[in-house]
Amino acid sequence: MNRDPNNNIQPFSASTDMSKKYNSVHEGEGEDTDSEHEDPEVNIFYMVFMIFFAAIGGFLFGYDTSVIAGANLYIDNDFPGVTDFQKELIVSMTLLGAAFGSLSGGSIADKFGRKPTIFVADFLFTIGCVVMAFTPSIAILIVGRFIVGLGVGVAAMVVPVYLSEVSPKKVRGIIVNLNVVFIALGQFIALVVCLLLGNRWRWMLGLAAIPAVLQAIGIIFLCESPRWLAKKHQNDKVKSALKQIYNAEAHELECITNELKSEAMRVKEFEQYTYFELLRQLFTKFRP
Repeated sequence: MNRDPNNNIQPFSASTDMSKKYNSVHEGEGEDTDSEHEDPEVNIFYMVFMIFFAAIGGFLFGYDTSVIAGANLYIDNDFPGVTDFQKELIVSMTLLGAAFGSLSGGSIADKFGRKPTIFVADFLFTIGCVVMAFTPSIAILIVGRFIVGLGVGVAAMVVPVYLSEVSPKKVRGIIVNLNVVFIALGQFIALVVCLLLGNRWRWMLGLAAIPAVLQAIGIIFLCESPRWLAKKHQNDKVKSALKQIYNAEAHELECITNELKSEAMRVKEFEQYTYFELLRQLFTKFRP
């Protein structure tokens, strides 16, 4: 990104340093692009296991944002003095938490990895659900909803990224779409649970801790994202992760590893620019 003598950021153009760096790296790595080879045979059992446990984050997203519709009808049974405004806060606080969670989730995932970030989301889901289930007051219930919202935001950011980075090219779009399917499934299950439990609203809110704990246990047995490992120059771990995903020969794994390293180099060129510089450029580029 160019700067003038007064240290002001100049808009991007085709001749900027950023464009030049991207073009030089992209052209220099042309032999390693996705079109050069096909993915080897996938370990189907491991892939299904990985997709299921990762996509539970989408299920929790759907469940926790929908179950409050049924729970809100019976909260005044335990708290007769609850006002309409407090009920509105109970519903909306999850969305506020999700906004903060999604903003911070990317930085956590880039620094510590995709798996630890999913653990963070599960921890927030579990703590929030326990707080809501045993809440002694409306204020604590609102806090619990905010904590769950943080988990929703983190999961909404990291789960699609993880699914895309561990998926073979040919089915990557389908696998990432499964996250959306699990979100819709979570919304449907939430409504069914509300119908079955009647006025037991604490159970409705607390049950989401079960899939969160299940995902936290399952994710232990999953590999870290090979792309994140390549970005961190952990080449031995890249090959180890690829061995779990693919039934491949050594030369095939080496080929995929080189491809991931090339992608990591291209991404690295853009990391010198801060979020605010890129955001400012977004508005500068389309200024009339």
